[in-house]
Parts: sequence; structure tokens; C-alpha cells
Amino acid sequence: MKKTITIVILFLTLQLTAQEYSYQITSEPGDSTFALDIVTELSEARFSINRTTGMDTAALQQTQYARIQSLYEQIARLHTEITAAERQAAALFRGLNQVGLNQYSAYQISNFDSLYAADVAVWSNSEGAREVCYIQARENNTSVIRRASDNVIVGGIVPRSPNFIQINLQTGFQIGGVKSIIMYARDTRDFRGEDANGVTYRLRIVR
Repeated sequence: MKKTITIVILFLTLQLTAQEYSYQITSEPGDSTFALDIVTELSEARFSINRTTGMDTAALQQTQYARIQSLYEQIARLHTEITAAERQAAALFRGLNQVGLNQYSAYQISNFDSLYAADVAVWSNSEGAREVCYIQARENNTSVIRRASDNVIVGGIVPRSPNFIQINLQTGFQIGGVKSIIMYARDTRDFRGEDANGVTYRLRIVR
């Protein structure tokens, strides 16, 4: 018989702001059914595990296929919204360019020169790098991500909006020759991005 339970696990570590999900499937002993654990990272201190047991092959596949299809539909909707927003932004820029008044980048750099300032931030990527950093604000200039251990510059933050930023990476932190990364967040605290080579990046502002 299929059963579902939810477990919350607490860990005493730094808090995060975004949720991560993993789906762990295990064969159950003694029969041909499976257990499915959906692990949700509520924060770095809290994990929720939703466990469903007694799933046969068809039930497991149908459940996961439905989730995948739903996510692809969400991706499709979001991409159409992104395309429309990009076209509108381009039209706005064209209008400003026609009269020589496009100073948007400089305006945003000055406007958000201290927004990302932090005593503790973490820069990481899917290649295994993880650097504890701080973010230095510079008046009317880009904010700079510096490695805490030696003050070496990881990169500079160029804001397009509070939650849409470009990181210009220093040579020692570039992977595959990629010099800049576009990153997004919901709360100006936890930025994610991916380069053309499939390497993912994260900038997490802790405090």
C-alpha cells in the first residue's frame, strides 16, 4: 500500500533563501515497489523530506512524468514572457539611443553601488569551487567581490536591475575562457547563473 510521510530535518548552519529539490528513488526490499523521497532544502538549516512508499513501476513513472511535463510547461510560459520582455527592453533602448540619451548602465551602477555590500558572501560553481568572500561597495562604481582570505578580486558586479546582474570575472576565476556571467535572484541575496558551457554559478550574500 502506498504511504506518504513528511520529515523535517534541522541542521545548525547558515541560513539560505532559495529552495533546492532532489528526487531520490530506492527499491524497497522484498517486492517490486519503490520509495520516492522528495528532499526540499528550505534553508541550509532545514530540510523537508516527503517520502512516498509502495509505488509500482507504472505509478512511479506516471508521477515523475507528470511533474516533468508540468515543469516544461512552466519553462515554456516563462520563456515566452522573457522573449516579450527582452523585445520591449530593446525597444526602450532604441528610443533612448536615437536621441543620444542611453546612459542606463552608468545610472544603474551608480544607483546600486552599495546594494550588494556584504561582510560575508559565498561564490561557488558546479566545477567544485567555493570561495568565502566579502563584497566591497565603491561609490558610483561597480561593487567588487573579494576573496576573504587574501582580498583577491573574484569579479565585479554590474547591475541591470536589483535582481539581474552581470559578474565580470577576473582571469583566475574564469572557466573555459568565460569572462562574464549573467545571474538572477528573487531577493538580491541568492544569485544563480549558467554559462554557455553548462557550468553553473552561485553568489550567495550571507550578511
